[in-house]
Amino acid sequence: MWVTTWLSPQKTKEFFTPDRKFQHLKVPYILAHKHDYIYHFDINDIKSRFELLELDELWRICSWGQKYRSLLECRRALSLSYERLQVKDEYYEEEIQPQIDSVELVADATEWLSMKYKDEKQDSLPEFHFHDDDEPDQAMERCKTPSHIFAYEVTKKSIISKLAEKFGIQPHQVVLNFLASHHVHFVDDEDLNPVACAEQFADVDPAKAQAPEELLKDPLLHNHIHKNFKEDARVMVEPTGHGITKVDKNHSYFNFKYLLQKPIANMLDSAQFLHILATKTEHLVTVDISMAPEVKCNLFRQFQ
Repeated sequence: MWVTTWLSPQKTKEFFTPDRKFQHLKVPYILAHKHDYIYHFDINDIKSRFELLELDELWRICSWGQKYRSLLECRRALSLSYERLQVKDEYYEEEIQPQIDSVELVADATEWLSMKYKDEKQDSLPEFHFHDDDEPDQAMERCKTPSHIFAYEVTKKSIISKLAEKFGIQPHQVVLNFLASHHVHFVDDEDLNPVACAEQFADVDPAKAQAPEELLKDPLLHNHIHKNFKEDARVMVEPTGHGITKVDKNHSYFNFKYLLQKPIANMLDSAQFLHILATKTEHLVTVDISMAPEVKCNLFRQFQ
């Protein structure tokens, strides 16, 4: 939860509105010259003082502030990009946009919009650029090479997309069912027999691939999987052929020479994972990070 949710309306008005007070003060300067910011002094005893913020807490607040400002800028850029598309997407406006609370989710939402509205951004908005767009090369104007077109884009533009729409449920509805852990949207089957409906199209396989591609890029699904991975991931470490002899019981990294399914949540309060990465860089161990089988089963079960 962002620190601003704990601030009083007065402090929010003073520091987080467009006409806010703003001072370019760095942590070392505050620590050296602004003692009244981090200490409480007793007017009855000028020699006594109560420390309100420690140095590490001050740096932590600084880091939070930088992340918060970065998020605001990214969200503002994403909102401007969506407005330039000149489209109305209820799923994005009602479900995705209100839940964007991290830079990673902004990136996922940007990629999702890029995939879904590729035609709109190219045809009606030539000045609108996504992160995956190539910069124009003037030297290649007279000799243009074919652009890389994903199978999803080809399918989306073809008549096969009509068959994908007849599957009875939209990809974003599958995601909402998954997040709700129960069915809030149900399959609406076509009146026509499925086989007869599919026979109207030359190739059914591309249609089958379109919906999974949209699921793969869905920001809310990405965010949910990321959160589960951060909470329930397991780390396994095994020595390489060189590491078996190099990392002996006197080695500083011996305590994780063999590590079996250690929860990553138990590694957040120590530097062990950094040591593991350093050992991996030296080619002494191999590292595997995965989700516990029961967590995977629960995720798959939610899709059913």
